[in-house]
Amino acid sequence: MDKKTYTITPDHSADESFCIVTDGLKDNTIYYIDNSFFEEMSLIYNKDVTRFVVSLQGLVNRDFGTHHNSLIYLDVTDSDKFWLDYTMGENKTFHGMELLPVKNLDTFMELFAPQIAACGVIYWDCAVPATANVAATICGLEGSLPVRYTDEADSFAAYLQQKGVAVKQSLVGMFGEGGSVYADGFATCGSAKNDAYRWAYDKYFHRCSSRYIAYILDGAGCVPGTVFEKNAHTPGLNCLYNHDYYLARRCFFFDLTCVEIERPCDDPKQPLGCDLETLKMIFRGRYERANGAFGQILGFPPWWVKYTASRGMGSLVATTVEWIYVSLVTAYNLAKEADAAHPCTMSNASFYCQYKSNFERYQNPRPKEKKVFNPRTKYVTFYGGDYDSAAWLKLHVMNFWQDPARGTLPINWAFNPNLSERAPMVFDYIHENLTDNDFFSAGDTGAGYVIPAALYESCSLRELPDGSKAWAEHCAYYYDKFDLDNTGFIINGHYPMTTEIMKTFSEFSPVGNFHNCPATLMASYNGVPFVYLHNGVSGKINSYEGSAQAMYNHIFGRMKDYNFAGFRNVCDSPSDTKRLVERFLEYAKEKNPDYDYEYVDTYTFFDLLHQSGQCKEGL
Repeated sequence: MDKKTYTITPDHSADESFCIVTDGLKDNTIYYIDNSFFEEMSLIYNKDVTRFVVSLQGLVNRDFGTHHNSLIYLDVTDSDKFWLDYTMGENKTFHGMELLPVKNLDTFMELFAPQIAACGVIYWDCAVPATANVAATICGLEGSLPVRYTDEADSFAAYLQQKGVAVKQSLVGMFGEGGSVYADGFATCGSAKNDAYRWAYDKYFHRCSSRYIAYILDGAGCVPGTVFEKNAHTPGLNCLYNHDYYLARRCFFFDLTCVEIERPCDDPKQPLGCDLETLKMIFRGRYERANGAFGQILGFPPWWVKYTASRGMGSLVATTVEWIYVSLVTAYNLAKEADAAHPCTMSNASFYCQYKSNFERYQNPRPKEKKVFNPRTKYVTFYGGDYDSAAWLKLHVMNFWQDPARGTLPINWAFNPNLSERAPMVFDYIHENLTDNDFFSAGDTGAGYVIPAALYESCSLRELPDGSKAWAEHCAYYYDKFDLDNTGFIINGHYPMTTEIMKTFSEFSPVGNFHNCPATLMASYNGVPFVYLHNGVSGKINSYEGSAQAMYNHIFGRMKDYNFAGFRNVCDSPSDTKRLVERFLEYAKEKNPDYDYEYVDTYTFFDLLHQSGQCKEGL
């Protein structure tokens, strides 16, 4: 592909009309809110206030640099202070801005009184928690701030009433038995949950982003006394801090299961498959508005609360639901950027996305010396993942880039390049502090997480034209910008590796690719290697001794006919990796001294593989 054609997918949002009012905003100021702001609040009150504050944050930050020069920042996770300091540093976007602490809710209400008055609130209905997401969609378009309705005197809704904040809209009583929306001729599908999303789709979807959509927990975890509230008892577990970015991008919000074999735990009386039908409607609508271009679906099936066997909320394990979900979104030309509640949450992305990078194009290290293949050596490498989540990226880079072991051995970092839209400052920090032993691959499964089998018309899930060209174009933009030429982990679910997939990835990932299909240990397409990646090797998680044994058994078991083996770890630090490599080299030599063993970077691994001739053309 001609590099001049590399462009990012345009956003065909039809609504650019709502802007936050600027009255009272202090110029060149960052309003700084830390955890002490929420300390005296009960758990339910805390969640209600967090939803309100984060919603206003998304609206204020969205207009930074165009209508005003103020921002809101929350210091609520382990990495927030670090990245605030970095982005305010010398020659950085927010350098020289004033930091104004906001100590409590009353102060917040006073400082943003003009904005809150202009926005007003929109009530969502505890009886139909999906209305929390509907309210969030409306907030991104029209500015009304979502608030859980209750008539309790000590509630946040009552607090806002006392402050004289106007109710601009209410979704209470619109859906479910006797719901008012049906009196206007809206036909029910037999599920109040799905009716809410379908009504919002009819009324608002054409004004939402065509590039981004948001799969995020609805209000169920914020309704007192429910089983969902017990599973998601904090703002972080409800992913509330993630809302600011979704609002800034004018996302359509939803929370629906992709599982068609059983009714969802949060709506057990709905017609079987109703959630899935609504999902497909949303995905198809996004595809049509984007003219088939790839988009990003932000979020993840909320396994810790709903839809899986993890909490007894379904019959399928979380990984199975994950693969069903990713296969489905891929079939509609969507790449997933993961959001989940563990081990961290993605706060302040509406702030970070305003950061202006100092790099027009990044340049990554390559090996400084070429090694010569030795048939008496077993070569191993690690895929350093999984960084398909901006929250994981900003947490772990902060820690791992300060690890004293970094630079002492090759690390193949698998940072999905599309995360640069939500956390661009992380990539600047990475490239300002490189060592010669920091190497880079795209993570799972390139510029976003897809299941490649679902790109092709041969997949039963796909009702649309072939999506492989759109995927290749989507990836080419990011691979070119970030100087990437290999893919660390092609996750294809339970589908087999195919010539179609290899052809597609060889176009933008020509150095080499790892994948999860054990039926294809080594294969090549037009000289581009595709190698099976052994999963679950981590000294930190599974013990260094046990992981060293597992590596040895894989090398002399499944990979016995080859001199090469790749292994996947998840969020291991350089020190973790170094300790495991050292233990493996000792263990393997003790077990089989007839071979030498060498740990190498990805580039050296694929070069030696070419030299060996062991990766044959075709499947």
